[in-house]
Amino acid sequence: MFPLSAYYEQEIKRWLKNHSGKIVTIKQVGELFGLAYQRAATIQTAVNGFKTTGICPYNPYIFPDDLFEPSETTNKTLVDNQTTINQTPITSYQTITTEHVSVTPEDIMPVAHVGSRTIEEATAPKRKKGKTMIITDTPNLKELENNLPVINNQKKKVVKKRLFMSKAKISKPRSISSFEDDFELLNDTSDNNRNIGADENNQIKKTLNLTGKYIVAKFQVDKTLKHFVGIVLNSNHDVKFLRKYKSKFDNSNKILFIWPNVEDIYNVKSEDVCIILPKPTEDRRGRLTFKGGLTDKFNIC
Repeated sequence: MFPLSAYYEQEIKRWLKNHSGKIVTIKQVGELFGLAYQRAATIQTAVNGFKTTGICPYNPYIFPDDLFEPSETTNKTLVDNQTTINQTPITSYQTITTEHVSVTPEDIMPVAHVGSRTIEEATAPKRKKGKTMIITDTPNLKELENNLPVINNQKKKVVKKRLFMSKAKISKPRSISSFEDDFELLNDTSDNNRNIGADENNQIKKTLNLTGKYIVAKFQVDKTLKHFVGIVLNSNHDVKFLRKYKSKFDNSNKILFIWPNVEDIYNVKSEDVCIILPKPTEDRRGRLTFKGGLTDKFNIC
């Protein structure tokens, strides 16, 4: 049916002339193709189709063998399950046979065959076959939407994000011996210090060079003993104090310190110095932390 495309083009041109200002949509394609097919489907076309394929008149050799070679990759040899009984004659005789060796192209280079399917492949669930349709058409589009799972009605698993960390376990108060590993105590904790009087102890503190070291100083505020952390600036014990920083998003017992916007410098007496702290570590936000349990022994402010 060679002129089918020509007839179809003629039907489109005729439709456009009869419907000026409109375009051919997918809804008119079927009607126009049917009209073109009626003009192209003549008896002579059917006769030529049977003759070309060798159906009538019958011609089994109309297709050469080379056209069937691509199908050799999927062809499989049938297994003959029938058993044949070889009957041997009672009288023995000798037959003379002449061997005729024939070599075919398949013996030289056999055609690759597709391997047999495994049990897993044969029993695997197959995809549901659909039908040919125009997916943009309204009825077909609604049918596809109805077959899809209703995602909105499915219960989604709600994942709650923990904004606050779990409450840390409260550790037991550390003993003085454990503090000695982290801090240099200046109180009367050892037996030797118990034997030294208050004046002698203060004299020892005065002789220490605390310049550039971080200390914990005590202050009496409204009948309450409070402790502040700072760095000693000079030998006169002028201390630049830090401010305790507590984030509302952090529930741990970790204490952070920051430098105030306005410098808080105060002269501290030697007897008010409690301990010498190790060098702090600073994070990327400029917050300082000290190694050790300051919250267990001091009322840090």
